[in-house]
Amino acid sequence: MFQVVEEISVRHLLPMLSIAALSTAASAQTIDGQGAAQLSHSLAQYVSQAAFDKGIVNVVADGDAYRIDIDFNALGTLVPVESPLKFYVAPYAFRVKPQADGTWQVNGDLWPDGWVEAGEKPDLQRTEWKTADGSMTGVYDPELGAFSSATGSYAGIKLMSKDAASEGENSYGAGTVAMTAT
Repeated sequence: MFQVVEEISVRHLLPMLSIAALSTAASAQTIDGQGAAQLSHSLAQYVSQAAFDKGIVNVVADGDAYRIDIDFNALGTLVPVESPLKFYVAPYAFRVKPQADGTWQVNGDLWPDGWVEAGEKPDLQRTEWKTADGSMTGVYDPELGAFSSATGSYAGIKLMSKDAASEGENSYGAGTVAMTAT
């Protein structure tokens, strides 16, 4: 559905940023602007400098961790205006904190709310999703190249879809996710 534009692919951006941001061993360090710049430089090797130049990805020092912000709507400006595809995904941020053992503590929302519209009237199709109280936490281990542990939860998920012929809504109750890697 989405095209790779200037080396940036929507379907790979979030996982790539999570893994790339954390792919080098962390060490207990002072969280500051210089560290945020170094982390940005490392991320740019995976998602391209254009992601930073166009405001799609940003890294800042945030208290005792780094906050990585992803603006999917800035990514949307790269889709050609004449495209019948339109979308909105809420800004997404997660925090990464280097640990003394070389791992990274990661915390953030489970996933952002949003919608996608494809086509034009009368064939317009729209899908919207909303997550209530979604959050995740995990420990990323650069030696494993994966989260050694991660958990997430949400109070509910609502999916809505609409086209010229039908309209539907699905709701899901509270749920949890958990993973462990060795």
